[in-house]
Amino acid sequence: LGDVYKRQTIYMALIGEDGLKKVATACMQNMNYLKSKLNDSGIKVLFDSPNFHEVVIQTEKPVLDIIDELASKDIIAGVNLSEAYPELGHVMSICVTETKTHEDIDVYVETLKNSL
Repeated sequence: LGDVYKRQTIYMALIGEDGLKKVATACMQNMNYLKSKLNDSGIKVLFDSPNFHEVVIQTEKPVLDIIDELASKDIIAGVNLSEAYPELGHVMSICVTETKTHEDIDVYVETLKNSL
């Protein structure tokens, strides 16, 4: 973990306060875009609280099947939360950061929708 903290510290020092604000803003914009695309595609987003990097979706299909199907297309689907929270049914956490473009998000949502 020591190397991870060093890299993070160097990264933050290099981008500075303004850069960190830009990164955070880009993360929020991408999350809002992702949530909008999920909703427009009929994919159920759980919890309507504000999100920064992650959002939880609920599906009818078992999450492990979705993860496997998207992995076969070289897409990381998300994290299966179904075992940790069985009372929520088939649920998955999806993460988006400043490194993703709207095109990346569009491809992800379309592929996810087609796997359901």
